[in-house]
Amino acid sequence: MINHHETLQEYVRRILASKGLTETGVSRNSGGRISRSSVSDIVTGKRICATLSKLQALARGLGVSEEEIIARARGVRSAVTSEKSHGVFAGLHTKYLELNNDDKSAILTLVEMLEHEIDLRLSRRNEGGDQQGDGLNNGLGRGNR
Repeated sequence: MINHHETLQEYVRRILASKGLTETGVSRNSGGRISRSSVSDIVTGKRICATLSKLQALARGLGVSEEEIIARARGVRSAVTSEKSHGVFAGLHTKYLELNNDDKSAILTLVEMLEHEIDLRLSRRNEGGDQQGDGLNNGLGRGNR
């Protein structure tokens, strides 16, 4: 978890480092919707204000949620519950964007199954039932495959 409110600059620097991304890579991942120089300006603090479209492109380029980027630009925390889980899902999203349409379709089917499983577990918890669940293996981490 983050112990302080990261600025947009700090956040982008941290994500670049944790994912091993370059400013050019972010521009490429965004589909060219944000230039390398604009990313550089944000990273170096030369640009402290950005348009909504630039923030959306930056989020896509970094493989993070638009909510997260916009919250950082506003100087507030987002509703993301954990940086670790967010990083895992952001990394998966980045990889997903690289797939062809057939593979994306197959992955979306798996995501729908996962969403259903999560909904089941939440409804059990909200009903005061078994919090461990009966469906998928409770240890979905990488070491439990």
